[in-house]
Amino acid sequence: MSDQRLEIRYRCMHPSCVVNCREGVIAVDEEFFKELSSHYEEEDMFRSPKGFCRLGFSQPYKVLTLEPLVDEEPVQLDPELEDADPIGILMAEHRDILGMLEKLENLVRKRDAHALWAYTAEVENALMVHSGLKEEEVLFPAIKSVMELSDVLVTIIKEDHREILSLLHNFRTALQEGDLIDGCLRSMIVSLRSHIRKENYEFFDIVDKGIPPELKLSILKGMDEIAKLYEPIVAGPLVVKRNPKREMFNDEADAIKDLANVDTGCTC
Repeated sequence: MSDQRLEIRYRCMHPSCVVNCREGVIAVDEEFFKELSSHYEEEDMFRSPKGFCRLGFSQPYKVLTLEPLVDEEPVQLDPELEDADPIGILMAEHRDILGMLEKLENLVRKRDAHALWAYTAEVENALMVHSGLKEEEVLFPAIKSVMELSDVLVTIIKEDHREILSLLHNFRTALQEGDLIDGCLRSMIVSLRSHIRKENYEFFDIVDKGIPPELKLSILKGMDEIAKLYEPIVAGPLVVKRNPKREMFNDEADAIKDLANVDTGCTC
């Protein structure tokens, strides 16, 4: 089996594909690409890998360009530069976050509001440090100075961050009001998994090849320093707050039910 890696710039042909996500880059083994291409008669069509699309199922992709990834001759670097791998660290954090999502799903199934309140704070802390600080405050500004990277792509990544954190915040707010809206949390989990796939297989692949070693060291140091400045959320005990508007609505609903159940004496 060939272990040749291919870099493919593609266009998604699904009619409902989000405009800004229609084109991207993916790197796969040659044999795997042949398997993906076998689903179509056209030579320039292939099927997206399982779980790659944010919609959750495989899509028809059209090949725009296809080039082999050539292994370059190793360059002798300063030992400190050789160890500088900010993208590797971010991808390792992705694996940790995916592990946290598995635990989160178990807590949702148990519907333990107090455990969810405490653990979602840990998840939010991890996301704030990883996405809000290391990526948005350090990585993105650094690569903008050395790479012709589309601002649209960075904007999409940032929008994902906002959506995920908003869903998580809404879930935690609902817990404080006595609600456990697991659908909101499940949406956050699905969005976050899709986002991690997008970064791992598209965004980080492009970025890692475009950062010079010296900048990698600077990014690594910047991420380490900014992470130390973050003050984590301390969940504390879950205290359910009264929601006057909700109580008023419940009272009105109860009154309507009472009226509907009034015995009018009519026997018709």
